[in-house]
Amino acid sequence: MPKGSQNISDLLRAYKEREGLSNVAAVARALDVPETRLANWMKKTPCRQPYLDQIVQKLGGSLEIAERRYLPKPGVHVFSSLMRESEEVFLSHFYGAATVDETRIGIETYPKPDERYRKDLNTTIHRRMTETRDLAIRKVEQINCVERAVDLAHNIRTFGTEHYEIRVYSYASRIPYLNFAIFDKRSVIAGGYHKQGRPDEEPFMDCFDQPFVGLYRKLWEYVWNEAEPLSHSRKEKWEDVLLEHVKKIPGNGNLSSNDFEAMVAQRAEDAKKYPARY
Repeated sequence: MPKGSQNISDLLRAYKEREGLSNVAAVARALDVPETRLANWMKKTPCRQPYLDQIVQKLGGSLEIAERRYLPKPGVHVFSSLMRESEEVFLSHFYGAATVDETRIGIETYPKPDERYRKDLNTTIHRRMTETRDLAIRKVEQINCVERAVDLAHNIRTFGTEHYEIRVYSYASRIPYLNFAIFDKRSVIAGGYHKQGRPDEEPFMDCFDQPFVGLYRKLWEYVWNEAEPLSHSRKEKWEDVLLEHVKKIPGNGNLSSNDFEAMVAQRAEDAKKYPARY
């Protein structure tokens, strides 16, 4: 927690812009601080205790988290472990983002529902998709494992198709592929290419550099346009499209619609205890 006093002018201005607050009075109300004091802090007068702690708590809990959410450093940052890194690294990208475009390709396995990691992240996304409805997600997925197909079916039914759009590629022999997610036009996370189990030791990167984000946007457009619509299929029911892709996975050619539906129903029960991965 910050001590003493600190110049948080840039942080407050970034907060005002990101949250869409129209003026100083609106910011003061959101942060529950006196408007006159806030006006001075935004003019670079150092903010002192106890107001500094109060503001930092509302903006993330620590100055480091608040700055990552509202004043991220430009450039590429490399992290050593996709699974061991703090949830805040991922939450900071979702925070304030209105759209997320993400790929999940070339991954054959999927963690079991009872492997409860990234709970804050998944809960936050679930709330934004079902309650506040202020987040739109588009995903390109390769149907390489039944468990993930079950989650997709559950998600489409839970989130609806207005803000959740899925396109797919069929099962294929695995090739290394660096998956990525784009958050608005602001940032990118790239990583995830494991074959078995959880990607505990896989490095990944994130970036807040606009030209770099633009490069991934071009790649996304190609991958998205070439994929087959699932949630918005115009040819047949999306459930039938998904099951046909699942049957292409070795060992699942005889999977019936009833058996698959039973798996989706079980996932819905599990999701009452822990949200499905989006």
